[in-house]
Amino acid sequence: MTGHEPPLRTEPRQQRARATVGKLKSAALELIREAGVAKFTTNHVADRAGVNISTLYRYFPDKSHLLHALMQDFETHRVTFFIGHLPTLERRESWPTWVAEVVEGLAQIRRQEVGGVAIRRVISAFPELHALDQQSSLRTATELASTLRTVAPELDEQMAGVMASVVIANLTHLLDMAFEDDDRGDPLILAETVRVLSGYTP
Repeated sequence: MTGHEPPLRTEPRQQRARATVGKLKSAALELIREAGVAKFTTNHVADRAGVNISTLYRYFPDKSHLLHALMQDFETHRVTFFIGHLPTLERRESWPTWVAEVVEGLAQIRRQEVGGVAIRRVISAFPELHALDQQSSLRTATELASTLRTVAPELDEQMAGVMASVVIANLTHLLDMAFEDDDRGDPLILAETVRVLSGYTP
């Protein structure tokens, strides 16, 4: 499976089916939070959700497809927040404030998303998750580059793209570092993330 393949074997169209998929995802996230990604299995998920294993396989043919669906939900939330916050970056002088708000907002998503931190911790072990992460980073960098050219019109397209890619790469890496051993996020690393990126004024 690659990052481009659909996570669901069968798309749930009826409300009851969508509710079942929701139960399976919730059960998987609970198990990941309790025992980590490496120790959870499709059988455990089905048991926790209170459904037959054949029902799980109707939507998720294996563990990696289920992880992909969970990661997709997490990334959608993350990207939606980031892009939705771009309009508040109205001028060059607002960059430090904007950076602080984005770092706190993304950190808050990780705190609130049950199992989201655990999933990000194992991205490198699952190529399909890594591909999904790269897609999200590319999309956010592209949108940020466009905003940077509005805030700083003297930037050409190439330079804006480079700056945006550097910001997104460092933001993602430093957030991963902050949550590597602390589910609430290491406050010192989060503060340093704001300090470092705030200094990268467009």
